[in-house]
This record gives sequence, structure tokens and C-alpha cells, in this order.
Amino acid sequence: MEQRLSLITLGVADLTAARQFYEHGLGWTKGNDEEEVCFYQLPGMILSLWTRADLAADARLPDTGAKFSGITIAFNTRTHDEVDEVLAQAAAAGGTILKP
Repeated sequence: MEQRLSLITLGVADLTAARQFYEHGLGWTKGNDEEEVCFYQLPGMILSLWTRADLAADARLPDTGAKFSGITIAFNTRTHDEVDEVLAQAAAAGGTILKP
């Protein structure tokens, strides 16, 4: 098996707010027309957003409402100086910076 990821799907509490964050806050472009799921084409992979309830139903698992699901996603900047820019943009878009 080739060592790579093709798709990461996040189950979000508020799909509209998540779209606002990625599209208006970070400037990403949604690549599909459906309203119940969002796909963002990234270099070498896709980020998908569903409501948490829909994702749990698709996985045939109960949605326990846990605050931490054991998954993190990282964005590695190309330079150390770019870190502050990316954190500022994410915070301005409504993101919470837990560990600057």
C-alpha cells in the first residue's frame, strides 16, 4: 500500500460556521455543489466537512458529543516567519489558538 492520505473528513457541529471559517476566513474554495457536505481540494488530498451527526450516522456509530475526538490536523508553514501570519488569519476567521 502506498503511504499517503487522500481524504480527511471532519464532523463539525455547525456546517455553516465551518464553511464561513474555511471559505471566508481562510479564502479556500469549495469544490462541490451539495449543501450537506463540503469538499476542499488541497495539494494531494481533499478536506471534507459534514455535520457531526451525519458523519456519525454514516459510520454507524453513536455521536457521544465528546469535546476531543482524538484527531488533530496540522498546517505546516514553509518558513518560521509565516507561522504568525497563519495563526493571525485563523484567529481572525474565528479559530481558537490553543498553543501559539
